Amino acid sequence: MIIIILVKRIVRHIFILPILLIALVLTKITEYVYVSQLLSLIPFKTGIILRNYFYRLTLKKCGKGVVVNFGTIISYKESRIGNNVWLGVNNVFGRVDILDNVITAQGCQFASGKKGHGIERVDIPIVQQPGEKTTLIIGPDVWFGANCTTIANVGEGCVIGSGTVVVKDIPDWSIAVGNPAKIIKKRK
Repeated sequence: MIIIILVKRIVRHIFILPILLIALVLTKITEYVYVSQLLSLIPFKTGIILRNYFYRLTLKKCGKGVVVNFGTIISYKESRIGNNVWLGVNNVFGRVDILDNVITAQGCQFASGKKGHGIERVDIPIVQQPGEKTTLIIGPDVWFGANCTTIANVGEGCVIGSGTVVVKDIPDWSIAVGNPAKIIKKRK
């Protein structure tokens, strides 16, 4: 049994190392988000291990016990991820600082703040107007239910219900649901 486990690990790393090296080179010649998209498509435990190595080498910070599941994209290398973080399937992250012990379910979206696209001028198409990217801060011990959209900070110990749209900062220890997010209870 031990031999089988060792063989699996060796074979897995023979597959992972060349892809990891190619991904690291690609970050020098193309946009970071494109490499993240590519790596998000590698399935199974092998994909989780590969993404963990990649993000530990390229993000400003990537803690221990981080799981980045299939289809999840981290768009900016300036992002930070704490320890014991579980990022569910098919999540998209802009610029974020995710503190320790955060869980996201599937389909969550985290934009780079509230003003990612300029809309003030009507004489210039929106796509050509500069936006203002900020870094979202997700406090420690937060749980996001499935299909949340977040453009504001979320405090410590919060629970964000499935399908919630967070457009204003959520204070510590809140349970928030709805569109837009409404605090329905405090945990503490």
